Amino acid sequence: MQPEYHKKLPCPFVVSKDQLEKLTALLEKHVGGLQITADCAGDVSSYKLDSLDELMELENSKGKEILNLTIKARSKDGTRDAIIQLPNTWSDCISVVFHVPDDVIDQLRAKMLEIISGMRPWYN
Repeated sequence: MQPEYHKKLPCPFVVSKDQLEKLTALLEKHVGGLQITADCAGDVSSYKLDSLDELMELENSKGKEILNLTIKARSKDGTRDAIIQLPNTWSDCISVVFHVPDDVIDQLRAKMLEIISGMRPWYN
């Protein structure tokens, strides 16, 4: 049996490319392959992306802005998975869910919380 770690972090945040690189590298190392989903305003409502580079190529202008970013990781054998949701609203929380073995969960949680704590804007 694997534990489930679920955490909602109610805070405004500003995420940088460097922080996204750290989050995706952490998930790839401890969980598995990535899929990034960017839910956007405008005519195209959702993009399924396989890499952070593809995400960086998206236009994030007003009217086409990213409304929600979901980073999913899953091991090839299906025994580990993780989801991190980064919403673009003040009222929603950062949401994190991990299904990983006991020996990984504490290390993954600590590193993930360290990265996310760096996303808080200076005024918070």
